[in-house]
Amino acid sequence: MQKKELQFIQKIMSYRNIPPRFEVTQLMDKLLRQISERMKVKLLHLMMETEIVEQVTMHSRVDGSNGIDIFDCYFNKQGLDTLFEEYHVLIDEDVINWLLKDDWKSDYEWKTKVVRLKILDEYHLLNTKQHDEYVKLLWSNIDEKTQLPKLAGYYLWVYETLPYIDESIPKLSVKNYFITNDIAKDSNDLYLKQLTLLCANTELGYWNENDVLIIINKISKYWYKIAENTANIMFEDNSRKAVYAIAAVLENCNGMISDEAREILIKLAHEMNEKGIYTKCFDIFILRDEQWERDVQENIFAMNESQSIDSLRAMEKYIIRYPDSVTTSQMLGKIVELIELRKEPGLLSAIWILHNLVYAKNTVIDTIGIERIDRLLVFLAELINYDNAAMKDIKHCIELRQACAALAFRLFDWKTVNCGKGVEKWREICKSSDEANEVRNQWIW
Repeated sequence: MQKKELQFIQKIMSYRNIPPRFEVTQLMDKLLRQISERMKVKLLHLMMETEIVEQVTMHSRVDGSNGIDIFDCYFNKQGLDTLFEEYHVLIDEDVINWLLKDDWKSDYEWKTKVVRLKILDEYHLLNTKQHDEYVKLLWSNIDEKTQLPKLAGYYLWVYETLPYIDESIPKLSVKNYFITNDIAKDSNDLYLKQLTLLCANTELGYWNENDVLIIINKISKYWYKIAENTANIMFEDNSRKAVYAIAAVLENCNGMISDEAREILIKLAHEMNEKGIYTKCFDIFILRDEQWERDVQENIFAMNESQSIDSLRAMEKYIIRYPDSVTTSQMLGKIVELIELRKEPGLLSAIWILHNLVYAKNTVIDTIGIERIDRLLVFLAELINYDNAAMKDIKHCIELRQACAALAFRLFDWKTVNCGKGVEKWREICKSSDEANEVRNQWIW
């Protein structure tokens, strides 16, 4: 069935007379999310042959195209090398030469070629000469303003991962966006999302002390501006984005900030708290003490969603930052307790925290014990199911099962010989054709 879905996508993307009202972007994205990474890898050699046809609709992006090729959103997971090795993926030389040929007639055609080559390069399917030709093609179409390749619609952190001719260009251009843009004037929360993702996907120390001061000042001014109208329906959501962006920057610079930046943040945290915005996940870098440690462990059990989630995020940062602390062991115990209680809000976030620690192969997991996590997985498989009367929200049920399946797979991938009934239970769930694809696709190999 999934093979037919991929073939259907290929036909749609090659069709030249799609009506303007047909929303290709949303259809491709949603369909690809229903298809397993295994099937995508298996058929990659065929999908790479898909004809390049620009699909322009009434919902086109600002670059004048519908903004999507199959490979803009082909894979949902990273680290698929095991699958590539299993299927011995090879791409026909003629296809690679076609993609490398510098004969593009539009930005869309150039971008489509580059995005496909990017995947081949990431999974070592280009030889040295082909890689060099790909890099040359990538930097042959530059935005005059940013001096970056014209990959419209891509987040800025992606540019930091691309191969380059001059290593200084990506970092200078990307940093310039955050240093020069006036977020308070533009009231653009995309800045916050871009910043949070950049910090999560670049090396520690990307920002220096002066950069951090400039950015903290910008976000602070932005928040004071939106705080003038707390009745705005987006106030709390945008405030949380500001908190998470600040936390991401502080984590990236390892909390090494100037006294001036610290004073700004202490004042900002105080005023945010007064307006009901929780800041524990960046307080860890400026205000952490024994009281803070007690508060976050209590607050994860709060019925206020923002308070509970913010405290869980703060605990995750603490655990990663201080793996050998006695408090870390206590926090992990509290997270497990929350899951055992099936406490809402917070259950989904707590499961993903365990997943993230296992995915990173963080040895703090040994503090809990693999056996206890395995028992949790058995417990969750029994209680979080579609027939359970308490699970009336099917969407949330799928999200929870998705998190459990992801945790089980990552545990299997890391601690194969020590896995027990819980991991095996979720493995069987992911094999079932009756299970939601969102859940099944978490078991990658």
